[in-house]
Amino acid sequence: MGLLAAGCLALGVLPTLVIPVLDNAAALLVGAGAAQAMVPAVFAAPEKFSDLVTLGGNILHSVIPAQGAVVVPTDPGFSSIAPTYLIIAIPLAMLFGVLLARLLGGKTKVAKAPVWAGGITDFSPWCQYSATAYSNPVLVLFGSIYGPEINMVKRYFAEDSFHLTTKYERRITPFIERYFYEPLISIVDKFSLLLRWVQAGRVNQYLAYILVTLILTLILVGY
Repeated sequence: MGLLAAGCLALGVLPTLVIPVLDNAAALLVGAGAAQAMVPAVFAAPEKFSDLVTLGGNILHSVIPAQGAVVVPTDPGFSSIAPTYLIIAIPLAMLFGVLLARLLGGKTKVAKAPVWAGGITDFSPWCQYSATAYSNPVLVLFGSIYGPEINMVKRYFAEDSFHLTTKYERRITPFIERYFYEPLISIVDKFSLLLRWVQAGRVNQYLAYILVTLILTLILVGY
């Protein structure tokens, strides 16, 4: 898993090294390559890509063993991206933010206090997320497909004066089973009834089948 993760990271950080290799294989299949257009030679010929050089596309030209670090999906004047520079710029920006916060905010003070939980002081297993809570967003999004049915039954004692229990039940309509499998099974059941009539278990009936088949075969051969 570590090697796979490192490979994915390398593909994302240094795409300009991978695109030409993949382009060679693709060119054999389609007869043309796109690496020259997708990875412009900013390092080798910076005078041809002045816009990208102005944006910093020529940085690290002596470090990266490629013809450029900028990937152009469509046109250099429309869009371009440099993942190699991003992997360097993002940590530097984060470090700059931390240093700036330390310089302007001073030493961070930590204050410990009880977590506010809606006024509940005694936590119990009943406060945890249930399966219903996890499935509720899915039911809300796909309610028109699943057709959930909610039944709540309350029991009282002494003419609604004392609440005993509450039974909560939620059912999901089996869409595939009801509208695909059940009609298909119904057709198979009806067809099996016909087969049961054919396979009656009587020897005389089977002999009649053979006789009819033989007569039809002779008629077809005669024509």
